[in-house]
Amino acid sequence: MLVPYRQLSLNFMIKAVWLRISRKLSLFEAMDVIEMELNHLKDVADFINISTLLFWQQMIQIALGDFLSSDTSASSKTNHEQLHGGDGFENFIEILLTYQSRNDGTPIRGPDAFALDFYQQSGGVERNAPFLFGRASQHRD
Repeated sequence: MLVPYRQLSLNFMIKAVWLRISRKLSLFEAMDVIEMELNHLKDVADFINISTLLFWQQMIQIALGDFLSSDTSASSKTNHEQLHGGDGFENFIEILLTYQSRNDGTPIRGPDAFALDFYQQSGGVERNAPFLFGRASQHRD
């Protein structure tokens, strides 16, 4: 389960977390900024609350840890030094938002493309690869 009651866009939620982190906003300030900057998605923006924002921030932090501990070609191409330290989390979010898939048959960008490439490079269904965002039942502890 990624988000209860509604399936939200991965790109939108990561951008909402990025707005908070990149501008170093408190949770309450972040809610105002998200409403102002992403107001073109009114029905989705209305669903965002502090709890949802914290949930997604935690999930992205877990994804960063999974990515750094993986041995995929995507993780070896990324400069690991920029993902460690104080700005590592923000840098990871920026990579997610600007990512373009390197698979010719996959015309997607952003976090969805990054997650798909990570899954495929980790072995996909053949190796029971983990998902980058969220967990399948076979990968839950």
